[in-house]
Amino acid sequence: MVDALGEGMASLVAFSGLSVPARARFVGHSVASATFSSLTVGLVCGQVGVLIPTVGPLVPFLVGSWTGCTYGLYGVWRQGKQRALLYAQKYPKIMAHAFMVEFHKEVPESVLRNSTIPTTNEEKGSNAVGGAGEGKVNKKGENFQDWICNGGLGRLSFAILASQSCHDDIVEIEKQERERLMEEYREKKLEE
Repeated sequence: MVDALGEGMASLVAFSGLSVPARARFVGHSVASATFSSLTVGLVCGQVGVLIPTVGPLVPFLVGSWTGCTYGLYGVWRQGKQRALLYAQKYPKIMAHAFMVEFHKEVPESVLRNSTIPTTNEEKGSNAVGGAGEGKVNKKGENFQDWICNGGLGRLSFAILASQSCHDDIVEIEKQERERLMEEYREKKLEE
């Protein structure tokens, strides 16, 4: 539900013509998720505490709020990690560029070479979006995802921030791909 709230808020901001930096969206999403889960779990635990004699609602509410906040922030971190690793798999050049521009961290060329092997249009059966990097994974060396995971918490944190920076560009690429697929579908329906 928090994701739907965040997407709705992003749509409202986009409609107003304002642009919100990626970091501010991340902070807003984190605060909203932590607040929502903290209040929900805290109120449920407080209600349970009221029903138990000699306990009262305060301590269960505090423990529930702390647990809910922790769970909400962990969910945001887990979602950010999944997005970063997915972008590193599907769009390694865009993520590497975000690493270089945003944080002045160079991704080794061997890691980028090992991340994907470009496939031809005939192998895939359709046109590939430029820079999407949806190829076969090369097992000869460390790929971009492994490089991120093996770099410790620091590199993973930079990857999460880089994925936030390039999120809008990747959404645009995916929209173009969806439009291309819809056009192919329409042409196929017209032929039938």
